[in-house]
Amino acid sequence: MQNSGISSLATRSTMPLPEEAPRSRFALQGRSWQADPRIDAVRRDLADIRLAGRIFAPHYARAQQGSARHAAPIRAGRADNAPVLSEVLAGETFEILELASDYAWGVSTVDGVVGYVTAEALGEPIDSDHIVVVPVAEVRGEADPHAPVIARLPMGSRIAASGDGALRAISGGYVLAEACRPIDEPANDFVAIAEGLIGVPTVPGGRSGAGVDSTGLVFLSLALAGIQAPRFCGLQRSDLGRDVAQGEALRRGDLVYFDDHVAIMVDGETAIHADAEAVKQAPLQQIVAQGGYGEILARRRPA
Repeated sequence: MQNSGISSLATRSTMPLPEEAPRSRFALQGRSWQADPRIDAVRRDLADIRLAGRIFAPHYARAQQGSARHAAPIRAGRADNAPVLSEVLAGETFEILELASDYAWGVSTVDGVVGYVTAEALGEPIDSDHIVVVPVAEVRGEADPHAPVIARLPMGSRIAASGDGALRAISGGYVLAEACRPIDEPANDFVAIAEGLIGVPTVPGGRSGAGVDSTGLVFLSLALAGIQAPRFCGLQRSDLGRDVAQGEALRRGDLVYFDDHVAIMVDGETAIHADAEAVKQAPLQQIVAQGGYGEILARRRPA
């Protein structure tokens, strides 16, 4: 059995252990497994050490946690024009497995997506305890609701907030109290969250108040209601909640899946979705007939 080196995360690139250090040995456990590079931290040259019992790699890495300084895309490759898979938002944790060429390769702890984030977007871990629940929270430089806005945080951003009254103190400024809430106090109605995002632009890989794609709209809305969901359409379609049987009436909160698109039912006939331009509400029949998404492949009920 071939020995495998373990990467050091204090370095800027993948490096094996020194020769004098004992080398760990790993053995595959269970049946063979097909990795999904979008959610499994596996490359031809490197893998997350937590997967060592499931797949062989020339080197393994232990994750080092960082926090996003601001929203940044998670890309499929180490290049500014590589496809965008998802995004990491301010205050979220990103587990870094490698730093090289100004990019960090790792895993988002929020949506589980594996990819490359620019290194400048990541900083030291922070203990976020609140999450932004309005499409955009305005950050003011003084404890005055009329003070000039110095920054904006989109829905889904995580912050460490303190204080009471009309404003909450955060790092670098203040936000209105109603713009955020404790992370451990989820909303009751994820459809209402989606309704509040009508008009937000469609952005490939987006899952924030600044822009969403169709599955990002579902992911964000469910997350704020305390419901975990896969990030990608095929995984949501197969794994999220339960099937709504043919002949069973659709109701508020049901999800209607196409090949690479999803819509959220507002009631039995009307749905919200992110089309090519923005988040919109329309009759489901109109979305099916005019959207160009193909036939309905699944109907799911999250919880």
